[in-house]
Amino acid sequence: MAWPRFLQRGSLLSGFSHHHVAVFLLTFFSYSLLHASRKTFSNVKVSISKQWTPSAFNTSADLPAEVWSSNHLFPSTEEATLFLGTLDTVFLFSYAVGLFISGVIGDRLNLRWVLSFGMCSSAFVEFVFGTLTEWLHFYNKWLYCGLWIVNGLLQSTGWPCVVAVMGNWFGKAGRGVVFGLWSACASVGNILGACLASSVLQYGYEYAFLVTASVQFAGGIVIFFGLLVSPEEIGLPSIEAEENPEEDSHRPLINGAENEDEYEPNYSIQEDEAVTQVTAISFHQACCLPGVIPYSLAYACLKLVNYSFFFWLPFYLSNNFGWKEAEADKLSIWYDVGGIVGGTLQGFISDVLQKRAPVLALSLFLAVGSLVGYSRSPNNKSINALLMTITGFFIGGPSNMISSAISADLGRQELIQGSSEALATVTGIVDGTGSIGAAVGQYLVSLIQDNLGWMWVFYFFILMKVLRALLARMVETGALLVCVVETGALLARIIETRALLVCVVETALLARIIETGALLVCVMETVLMQMTIGNYYFSIFYIAVLHLLLFYISIRGYLEELTFDPSSAHPSLVVSPSGRRVECSEQKAPPAGEDTRQFDKAVAVVAQQLLSQGEHYWEVEVGDKPRWALGVMAADAPRRGRLHAVPSQGLWLLGLRDGKVLEAHVEAKEPRALRTPERRPARIGLYLSFTDGVLAFYDASDADALAPLFSFHERLPGPVYPFFDVCWHDKGKNCQPLLLVGPDGGEQA
Repeated sequence: MAWPRFLQRGSLLSGFSHHHVAVFLLTFFSYSLLHASRKTFSNVKVSISKQWTPSAFNTSADLPAEVWSSNHLFPSTEEATLFLGTLDTVFLFSYAVGLFISGVIGDRLNLRWVLSFGMCSSAFVEFVFGTLTEWLHFYNKWLYCGLWIVNGLLQSTGWPCVVAVMGNWFGKAGRGVVFGLWSACASVGNILGACLASSVLQYGYEYAFLVTASVQFAGGIVIFFGLLVSPEEIGLPSIEAEENPEEDSHRPLINGAENEDEYEPNYSIQEDEAVTQVTAISFHQACCLPGVIPYSLAYACLKLVNYSFFFWLPFYLSNNFGWKEAEADKLSIWYDVGGIVGGTLQGFISDVLQKRAPVLALSLFLAVGSLVGYSRSPNNKSINALLMTITGFFIGGPSNMISSAISADLGRQELIQGSSEALATVTGIVDGTGSIGAAVGQYLVSLIQDNLGWMWVFYFFILMKVLRALLARMVETGALLVCVVETGALLARIIETRALLVCVVETALLARIIETGALLVCVMETVLMQMTIGNYYFSIFYIAVLHLLLFYISIRGYLEELTFDPSSAHPSLVVSPSGRRVECSEQKAPPAGEDTRQFDKAVAVVAQQLLSQGEHYWEVEVGDKPRWALGVMAADAPRRGRLHAVPSQGLWLLGLRDGKVLEAHVEAKEPRALRTPERRPARIGLYLSFTDGVLAFYDASDADALAPLFSFHERLPGPVYPFFDVCWHDKGKNCQPLLLVGPDGGEQA
């Protein structure tokens, strides 16, 4: 097994600057402070419950009995406990809703502003909830519920923002161990909150809220003035460029680079950066990204158990074993210690294996045993702490990994890399779905404990862990029900396609197509809506592929008869008399004329034919040419000066760079690197449908089938010309010509 690149020659730390360290620490402690404030509420539940019940049940109340008789909230401790569980539930529901919203907002606004606003505003609400109401002796159930709902919405800005910032700074190489260590921020926050609360609890629970709210507010101010949300803010390269092992050859050249001295005006549009800013994808598109829904549902089961320990562990220790509240608060720290070690170690193992699902599945199956063991813990603090640490290792560890490293992986996967921002949105979806599960769980915990006792609460936890482990296994093996639905729908489409083909194609030809497998190859095109589960892929059928299939089968023998337009060709290009061959001359080119139809910077040419409606298909022989770009150009797009190869500038292109990487030129700062092809395409087929709004690129090297490469799915704003970027000859390295394929299937000189 080859070791991951981040483990070789110390490369994990070699690429980190002091900016990376600062971002790591600022995001770490910002979320730690948010979690510390939540832990404060968990750790003072016993004191709050006593303060909210009449003196007959509360012998330690500070106020006189006659005051409590007229102002108590609940007649018994049991009802106060049930209301505390309700507060946990409403907090988590509002937190879940806020995660879905704040993730989308975080991808559209400055992450630093959103995070700072959430921290400061949440701190103020916590001060009002726990401190101001107690100072004023004002107790009202509806006020408490309203404040806690608002607090949940404000706290939800934290996690999507910090994960997105970390994802902007730290690449996938080593992400498991880096995010595993960093995700300990929640556990450190729990420890910090427990220590702060226990240190001032003797003076009243209102001072616990006062201390944590003050520290959190100060942290929000620091974030506003000190956090850098991405490397680009200070001129460092983005992690997309750093993650590319061919970085030096794929990054755009600066000022023409090596050919500047000989052909200063000449350049390839592949070497130019687009000016369009990175755009955020929609909520629906984020949900359709591979793995987002399966991991979100699985995380709902996991977070239910993890947050039940978070909210109820100190109360359970005090209520079940009779330990003092301050002692229970300090002892509960060991659960978070286990989570810190578990998240870091499991993240490291997943990086070594380069797979996360198997590590998760094993941890969660072992978590079932740890829950069984902890439910039978004796009344001994040392043994309880040991069992609690083991439980935290197998529950808190996987929780940290899903909510951080896996969310970052999902938000920066290849399908959207370089074209859209999705990190905060995906993180919000995963954590939001998990919080919905946790919200339901908190109410169920209080209900089960009140009616059946603590042992049945642990049985409930075990059931959730088994379900979560099964979901993790399904993610790895592809055994989700959606696979069956996808496969059934695909088969139905294939049958429908076959029936339609029978009507328009000769039977003998149809039989040959089915025998060679060309039908399945053409139908099963991979598109953005592709569902991925583990290592299994299930493609959603796109109707334009059927149109292309019929078009390809029936009239491929009648390809579009295109010819290069010599008047548009860059001065260094030589167009053959037939108009079907073009190449870049190695001789010094004369300066471009005044004709605005001619390219003066881009070493490119367009076809003479203007396409404005209907369906069109043409093929270009690229041979072993290492650099080229093909596509269409808007009729009114400028041809003079430097061109920006993005749709908003009137160019829809697919290109090959250095004979290694296929690039789709989309709305991004740099071309999107699709993949390194197993074989270099020798012939490219382009299909344009004005009706369906599709421009598809295919490897047409095989005479019997088309292999999909990439598709633009948008309606073109007007007429277009077929476009051909021949690229600079690179001192003989890229001097091969481009040839238009004729109707007989052969290239024409």
